Amino acid sequence: GLARTSEKARRACDSVHGETTPLACELSDLASVRDCANVIQGMGMPIDILMTNAGIMAPRNLSLANGVEMQFATNHLGHFVLVHHLLDQVKRAPAGRVVILSSAAHTMPVSGGIDFDNLDASRGYGPWRFYGQSKLANLLHAKELARRLEGSNATANALHPGVIQT
Repeated sequence: GLARTSEKARRACDSVHGETTPLACELSDLASVRDCANVIQGMGMPIDILMTNAGIMAPRNLSLANGVEMQFATNHLGHFVLVHHLLDQVKRAPAGRVVILSSAAHTMPVSGGIDFDNLDASRGYGPWRFYGQSKLANLLHAKELARRLEGSNATANALHPGVIQT
């Protein structure tokens, strides 16, 4: 199980039955994502289901990670890098699945979709608009990944999990 810190990952793994491996993976830090993916790759096991379910939602104050607004960095870029580092292991599973949690909020970004000229929010920040932008990126990622996986034993899907009060 992946979480931002080793301690959180350990607690999550302890809360479920079965064999688990706790790993730290800070999605807003692409070096952390690559390090985590390298550990998983080193295990050499196929991945039956890779679910990208972590994220942040509409923080009032702007934060950046790697020069990009934090929600886009965490909700999309971190997951994108993780999925693509682990995709070969998903393909090795008998029926591998990539499940990307998006949101109905994908309809909230700027007109035209993703504002690639403002990923750092230097031209204005709206918490919900940026959240929607990150979720639209998730949806587009899943759609293109599904297209690229056609003809293989793996699939990619996106879903809206519903409103979650966290």
